[in-house]
Amino acid sequence: MQSSTMLSPACTAFTPNRPRERKHMKSWIEDLATRLDSGQPAVLVTVAAARGSTPRAPGAHMVVGPRDSAGSIGGGQLELRAIELARTMIADGATRPCVQRFPLGASVGQCCGGVMELAFEPIGVDTGEWVRVALTHAGAHRPWGRVVAIGATPAPTRVFDAHLHALHADAGYDADSVRVLAERAATLLAGHADGALLANTRPGGDADWLLDASVPPSCRSCCSVPATWAAPWPGYWRASRCA
Repeated sequence: MQSSTMLSPACTAFTPNRPRERKHMKSWIEDLATRLDSGQPAVLVTVAAARGSTPRAPGAHMVVGPRDSAGSIGGGQLELRAIELARTMIADGATRPCVQRFPLGASVGQCCGGVMELAFEPIGVDTGEWVRVALTHAGAHRPWGRVVAIGATPAPTRVFDAHLHALHADAGYDADSVRVLAERAATLLAGHADGALLANTRPGGDADWLLDASVPPSCRSCCSVPATWAAPWPGYWRASRCA
């Protein structure tokens, strides 16, 4: 004999086709803007390059403050060490970006077997301009990216869109560097997904630039750049280290 289950009035009132409300998840650039507006120091950690088996791909971000963090670059001991380094930079008043290499083995308690390069960027009042420009692009759901100097020569962070107009010769950006950076930027945007890479503009040298692209989901199948700019470039893997 089959038994039947009586539904309560609350259950019978349920409408299965009613759209479920989604809570807005703050993006890393929104988080940075909020911290800048409130005067909080922070360090932006970006997966700049990855080789082999790794928990996150290039283009993943984590924002670290003195007492909290948002986002993830892979979890586990790797992330704990990254947070520790970021907070040391905050405490020391660091102002220059740097890159640190992390082999994922027993030494960090993560036996993925790959290698990750993490970029650490101190974020303060003097970096507010590029954050505001990036926030405008993100709010308009446009693909955008940024170029960050991590070499010996300081240069302001530039934010670019699919037209790459922001990448032009100027203070800290010589013509040869701009040509290489524009090619690498176009390569990233042609990937139709968030991504990052390290580039060197001096033959035989360490990486001196981080390129980091953000592509909104609505653009991941429609955005395009000139095909002649989208060839892979093997020299991006070289990276400098945190001083």
